[in-house]
Amino acid sequence: MPTFLTPGRHGYSVRFSRTRPDALAVATSQYYGLAGGGTLFFLELAPDGNTLLELQKLEWSDGLFDVTWSGSREGVCACGAGDGAVVVWRCGHAAPLRVLRAHTSEVCSVDWLRAHLLSASWDTTVKLWDPETETCLNTYTGHSQLVYTATFSPHSPATFASVSGDGHLKLWASTEPARPAAAVKAHDAEVLSCDWSRAESHAIATAGSDGLVRGWDLRRLTAPMFTLKGCECAVRRVQFSPHAPSVVAAVSYDFTTRIVIGSEIEIESGLGQRIANGTRIESDSELNRQLDRDRNKERNWGRKRMWGRDYNQMCKRLRNRMRYG
Repeated sequence: MPTFLTPGRHGYSVRFSRTRPDALAVATSQYYGLAGGGTLFFLELAPDGNTLLELQKLEWSDGLFDVTWSGSREGVCACGAGDGAVVVWRCGHAAPLRVLRAHTSEVCSVDWLRAHLLSASWDTTVKLWDPETETCLNTYTGHSQLVYTATFSPHSPATFASVSGDGHLKLWASTEPARPAAAVKAHDAEVLSCDWSRAESHAIATAGSDGLVRGWDLRRLTAPMFTLKGCECAVRRVQFSPHAPSVVAAVSYDFTTRIVIGSEIEIESGLGQRIANGTRIESDSELNRQLDRDRNKERNWGRKRMWGRDYNQMCKRLRNRMRYG
């Protein structure tokens, strides 16, 4: 597997380009995101398939915690930063194209669909942006704790999901910021990640600091469709395969990537079914991992590791102590 080193920077997010299957963006931070600056790397897989080439690296004054590619503009990415900014860059340009400011705390999740951009923050809000005009269109305030992930539905561009330290999964119509369209207590712990199934418009998965991954049928949120067990620590990222509805991958603070493959995950008939373990892949990267799937090829990429359960809450406390004394 090709390896790219980021000396002095710790990886937070890696994403394949939506328009070029061999291009990646990697968001990193100094000192595990506790202090210092951040660097965005634009990478390209060499034609031999064995080498990752650095196209460009761009510096920011605070840590970079997530990255997302524009679906309509070639080579354009947005990053969530520790100073509350959403920074838009284009590969080949030294200066940011846009700097969007409205959050009052760290931006830990960004997602871009068509002309709109979502950002989720430790200030407990989600914001919807028009990045071309640098306008914040709406602010969504339904969570009571840190919002870790917000992501558009791939089936309905006016719908998105968010998950939070308050344990809830919430579904939103982007035109109605006052309250969510639906909500469920997804975990008895912080919920760190969620992902929509590309195959089934009513299916979504959540991952929590309780070490569980759960699947939900949006038509009946009374109980999870499935629960994946086996991770010994918090699950930082969950993702459905874009190629098969019966494949789910999760990355955990226990230094593993787990891939559940097969008929155990049945979107239509698996209500209440409990599933254990799956395929376990030990990781040799430095700290916890992030996972992204190339939408065109079956390649998996990991991020560097961070420590254990409730790491993000610890980071918030330490960052505030370093910032304010």
